[in-house]
Amino acid sequence: MDFHVQRCTRRCSKTGQEFQPDEIFYSLLVAEGSEVVRHDFSAEAWEGPPEGILGWWKSRMPSRNANKV
Repeated sequence: MDFHVQRCTRRCSKTGQEFQPDEIFYSLLVAEGSEVVRHDFSAEAWEGPPEGILGWWKSRMPSRNANKV
């Protein structure tokens, strides 16, 4: 199965809050029809991975001093 994963929106899908540098957040992929959609959640809004998703992972928002490629 080939699909394109969206980049992080830098906002929590549940609260709309913008992620801050070095903040931990969680992402998940869900099939919506023929599309694969990414949702990002702050650590406070994360309730664990729901059933039926394609996958999930934990990340940290890059710091302001992170090397840009």
